[in-house]
Amino acid sequence: MSRKIAFIIVGTCAGAAILAFILLMALIFTPKKEDALTLTVSPTTLVQDSTKALNFSCSKQSAELKFEVYDEEIASVVEGVVIAHKVGTTSVRVTAVNDGEKAVASASVVVTENPEGPIVDLPSEITLYVLDKNLEEAKEEGFSNEIAFNTFRSFTSSVSNNCVKVTKSSIIANKPGEAVISFSSSTTTYSVFVRVLEIKPEIVGLPTSISLMPHESFDLGFSILPSFYTGDADVKIEDPNNILSISGSIITAISSGKTELKVSLNGEEYIIPVIITSVLHCEVIAIENCEIVDNSICINSGEIALVKFKLWTDEGAIMNMSLISFETEDVKLGREMDYIRILATKNGRITISANDLASCVTISVFVV
Repeated sequence: MSRKIAFIIVGTCAGAAILAFILLMALIFTPKKEDALTLTVSPTTLVQDSTKALNFSCSKQSAELKFEVYDEEIASVVEGVVIAHKVGTTSVRVTAVNDGEKAVASASVVVTENPEGPIVDLPSEITLYVLDKNLEEAKEEGFSNEIAFNTFRSFTSSVSNNCVKVTKSSIIANKPGEAVISFSSSTTTYSVFVRVLEIKPEIVGLPTSISLMPHESFDLGFSILPSFYTGDADVKIEDPNNILSISGSIITAISSGKTELKVSLNGEEYIIPVIITSVLHCEVIAIENCEIVDNSICINSGEIALVKFKLWTDEGAIMNMSLISFETEDVKLGREMDYIRILATKNGRITISANDLASCVTISVFVV
């Protein structure tokens, strides 16, 4: 009986030892489970135009991190560093990925004013222009009716003249004038002087004088500056003597004479002298005591000769003798109705001209 009990005891101890050995081996060879991926992010507050490292913690250093900001106009994050752009509140979201695991955490980002920084990014003096059309073309040439600005602090503004209007982010020209705009924060005031000008287009490239033949045309070829007014400005061209026809910028001579062409734009007037020159032709007709040779007058010394002048122009117009003037050299001349009396003792000449033609013809007088 005692031997049987001893066997049972020995067997029981051996079984317990084997079980303990199995459990020990299981503990040794079973892989240890790693901790789960965790991520935390703390709120960040910083001053405008400054940078600050984002305070976050990731349980796995090998994790791949991604930073996203809800409003990047307020702030942005580059490689874990927050960059403050303008005053405001937004949020940052951080995503960590490691061996198939993913963790996400978010926190607020607050950008505050810099009490030592500027209020607005405007120069101390500004020039704007009153514009009501062709705005884009005007801006390309350096003329603008508005200037935009960024703000760095809370402010109130006051304007000394209503020639400009101030909004939260721009200054707009209303009418010609000058104004001082005061931007005030809790600690300082910044003043901007604004000059608003009216653009007055002008004509350039006009000739100082023009000479034409009858029926000849001429393009005035002017330009309007600033160029964005071209086609919109009201240019008037007038001929008070009506010897020109006008079509756009092209003038055409109708008849000989002189005139002053008037070109005007918005009250500014330009005067251009115009001469339309027509060649004067003359046929001399002998009446008494003379002979005509090659349109020259041959007379006896001391005798009075009587001649008639037939005058016309290139365009075929017959000239009235009342419009004709004479200049003589060594010849005495007198008028008698449509005839001319001539007296000479030596060779001379007669110059015939018409004031409106700017042209003349010379007749030789020979004494025989």
